[in-house]
Order: sequence, then C-alpha cells, then structure tokens
Amino acid sequence: DRSRVGLKLRLGVDNPSDLRFPACTIGGQIFMDSGKGFHPLGRVAFSRSVALEPARRTPVDAEIWFTYDELRGVWDDLLPVVEGRREAAWRLEGEAGIEVLGVHVTVPVHSQFRSGK
Repeated sequence: DRSRVGLKLRLGVDNPSDLRFPACTIGGQIFMDSGKGFHPLGRVAFSRSVALEPARRTPVDAEIWFTYDELRGVWDDLLPVVEGRREAAWRLEGEAGIEVLGVHVTVPVHSQFRSGK
C-alpha cells in the first residue's frame, strides 16, 4: 500500500560549537529501539532552512513520514512508547547541508536519545 502518515514536530537542535551554521537541509532515517533492537521507522526532514546559533539549542520544525509498511512492522512496539508506557531509544542517521564561511558543505548527522517513563 502507498499510504503515508506524517507527523509535524518541533525539535531542539544543539550546536555545541562557537560558530553560527546556516543549515539549508537536514534529514535522515529515524530508528527506535524499545528493547528488541533498532527498527527503522521512517524519514525525517526539516521543513525550512534554519540558522543553528552558536553554543545553544535552536528550535526547528520537522516532519516525519511513515509508510504503511514501515508502521505495520513496528506498530506493536511503537504504540506503548508513544503512549508513554514504555521507554525507548531513538536514533537519527542522516546528513545536513550547512554553510561554513560561505562554502556549502554536507556533513553526516548522528544523534541518539532516550524517552519514556
């Protein structure tokens, strides 16, 4: 089936450096582990360009799209996490297009965090 579900999120993106990075594109594959290993869930894409301010967290609007097949395989593990009844680890593997001193550079993005109880 070609059905898709999209979620709009507001995320905090940390820039630990002391340089301001204008990010043109950020996106990648998001994974979830609720105790049975990491499952791919879908792709996340930031919906607009954003300037990542130095040494701070910048709020960024993002969209995550899931296909029916992606959700069908992980629904039983995903539902208790979304409802707050189970902890999970989340991982993002992707890339960002940023400008460094006026030069466009594509860099890998790797992020992981825990949520839940």
